[in-house]
Amino acid sequence: VDMAQEVVDADSAVHLHKAISELPPLQRTLITLYYLDETSVDDIARMTAMPVGTVKNYLFRARLRLRQVLADKLGAEPMHLELIHAQ
Repeated sequence: VDMAQEVVDADSAVHLHKAISELPPLQRTLITLYYLDETSVDDIARMTAMPVGTVKNYLFRARLRLRQVLADKLGAEPMHLELIHAQ
């Protein structure tokens, strides 16, 4: 593995975790449950007593906010946010 790529990946992870910490509490919780804890949307809906569509909408808005926070911090618009949920 390329050491330079590892440094870039680690730096990106730091920026991402900082951006997540700046989200409003509900968005931060949903992003954490979905992406970091790999909880399904259906399970999150049951846990929070929210409709599935509402959970999806909050996740969508949280991703938009993360993109903006990262763009502001990095000084440019990121091409995309690489958060992958393994099912």
